[in-house]
Amino acid sequence: MAHSIIDHAAAELPRYSYEVQPLNAEGQPTQLLVRVSPDRLGRERWVLITVFEGLGDNLPDADLVQFFCRFPVDAPDASRRGDFTRLLLAVNNVSSVGQFCIRESDGLLYFRAIGIFPRAQETWTTLLSQHLVFAVFQMDEFGPSIEAVATGQMDARGAIAADPRLGTLA
Repeated sequence: MAHSIIDHAAAELPRYSYEVQPLNAEGQPTQLLVRVSPDRLGRERWVLITVFEGLGDNLPDADLVQFFCRFPVDAPDASRRGDFTRLLLAVNNVSSVGQFCIRESDGLLYFRAIGIFPRAQETWTTLLSQHLVFAVFQMDEFGPSIEAVATGQMDARGAIAADPRLGTLA
């Protein structure tokens, strides 16, 4: 038996395909890997949904749910990392939910958002759908310029100047 939010997502979001991922020591799945729409180049994309429960007195009637989407490329090496992080900072400054991040240990580039899900199930379908749509939207809107800078096709100043939402942050 999976976490109830994971079971609910698998049952109530039929337009997506998914894989339940085991996580905890008891073998109870608290993660769901959801296939979302391909990117502009037709590459497959997945969003990993992870439930963080047991927040005790700090959040007694809710769980945190993370939406994690890996980029198809890694962050640039240290010689270009400063320029690249300039772009991520500009994008994150205009993002209302979630952020683009780099895992320093290996350069993994990803988008991550966290939602607060009340224990009452009546909101889960809407919250899950909205967070998945928003993750895809963020990847579609900012992914091409982030990938172009990560792969050296353009620099951060050029990417920021080309996007009117970011242009004043250069």
